This record gives sequence, structure tokens and C-alpha cells, in this order.
Amino acid sequence: MKKTPGFVDFIVVGAGIAGLRAAIALASHGKVLVVTKQEVTESATHYAQGGIAVALSDEDEISLHFQDTIQAGDGIVNAEAAHVLVEEGPERIQELIEWGTKFDRKGTKLTFTREAAHSRDRILHAHGDSTGREIGRALYATACSMKNILFSEPYNFEEQEKLIDKAVKLAEGKPEVGLIVIDSITMHYRLTMRDETRRDERYGLTRQIAKLLRISRQRGIPVVVTSQVYTDIDTGAYMPLGGHMLNHNAKTIVRLERAGTSMRTAILDKHRHREEGARAAFRITANGLED
Repeated sequence: MKKTPGFVDFIVVGAGIAGLRAAIALASHGKVLVVTKQEVTESATHYAQGGIAVALSDEDEISLHFQDTIQAGDGIVNAEAAHVLVEEGPERIQELIEWGTKFDRKGTKLTFTREAAHSRDRILHAHGDSTGREIGRALYATACSMKNILFSEPYNFEEQEKLIDKAVKLAEGKPEVGLIVIDSITMHYRLTMRDETRRDERYGLTRQIAKLLRISRQRGIPVVVTSQVYTDIDTGAYMPLGGHMLNHNAKTIVRLERAGTSMRTAILDKHRHREEGARAAFRITANGLED
């Protein structure tokens, strides 16, 4: 893990396509720290096998791409967002190519395929089914070449705990800190579950949660952590990785469930003062979260 700088202008959480692209855009405006839960290559981007739809071939048009997108959505497509997608797509692809992304080609020409509801050959792939990995590689190489972008990558429990210690110390010394967020706190815990030789490392999660709980009580500030879940085979209930330790220490537990395209349902599983089981539905839109 590289030494974390004492001051930065921007912090980007996550090093997938979205995080790296945001960091590259911000680099011209100040120092950027990209924080990841594990090594940069361990993200959804790295495992994305599908291609990218873009109207770039000689037989295609942006208007046709827009029409196919609207029809495929069967009435639930945000037309404004679809316009941005199809109109800016060619420029973004050209940008990726300039940054070193190696899309599949036949000779010197890009290779397009036709899939799903598309009426033209407009799907680009890279190394067959390794499109996400190749785009991530190119973006990471571009980001690393920019002096204003720094990376902080915890590779194990020990380094994750060091980052938590820094967050706690920062909260202790700066009264303006009013919230601590830890994404995927059980990532390294999950990886140790398959390796019996790493059993002792699992206690690191308990220690880290205790540190976060202490600063929360000391400062009176919320600490929000996200965790993966599994289904208990005996009860059928959803349980967070980390088990009873997380359940016991958490004052509030909110479970998120997918309820359709861009739709989510938040379910209150635990709360001191509110009725458990309460639900709230919301949509993920281009403008953020909406009812």
C-alpha cells in the first residue's frame, strides 16, 4: 500500500471503470486519491465479459441506436439518459482507444457484432470476453501516468486495519468529521474463509469493528459499513458475512434488495426506535436516488 498523502483535493472510492474515469477527469483540477477495498484489479470491471454497444460502424447511425434502446426498454427507458448514452458513446470509445484500449479488430478495422435487441452490428469486444479487464487495464495505466493521481490499496486484513486506524485518528483530531463509511468491510474476511491456515486473521474483523464502534460512541458520529450477505440454511434468513459479531454491534441494519431494473427496496432489519420490517422503494437514476 502506498503511503497515503496528508492532503488531497478529491477522494474517489473504487477503481472500476467509473472510479478510474472520474479520477482521470479530476486530475487536471487537483490531487486525487483513489481508495480501493483490495487490489485495483479486484473489481466488477475486471470480470465484465460483455461488450460495449456504440454506433461507430459504417452501416450504423446514432438515431438507430437510440431507437433500438428505447424499444428494448419497453417503456421504462429514460429518454434523456438514452440520448447521452448513444450520442456520447462514439467519443468515449475513441477516448478509450487513444488511452490504449485494444478492442478486437479485423485488420485495421474495429470488429462489431450484433447481439440482443440491436438491429445493427454495433457491439465492441476486447480479447473476446475480456472487455472489462482490457478497459480497466488501459484506464489504470493512464491514471498511473498522471502525477496527480495516487492509489491506496489494502491487500489484506493488516492493511485494511491500518486504513481504519487512520480514519479513526482523523475523526479523533478533526471535529468537522461527521461520518465514516467503510465499503465491503467483509471482503478480506470472505477470502480467509476458504483457507484454514488463515483462521487467526479472521479475528482482525472483530478488532476493526471494535475500533469503529469506539470512535462512534466517543464522537457521537455514525459509522456506515456495507457487507455481503448469505442465506442461513437453517432459518432461511439473510445474514451478513461476519455473522453475529456484526449483528450484535450494529444499532441499525438496512438490507437492500433488487426489485427490478434500476429499482431497489430498503428493508429495516434492525433499529432501536423504529419498527423493524419497514420498507422503502427507490430508483437509481441519472440524477441520483428518487422515490
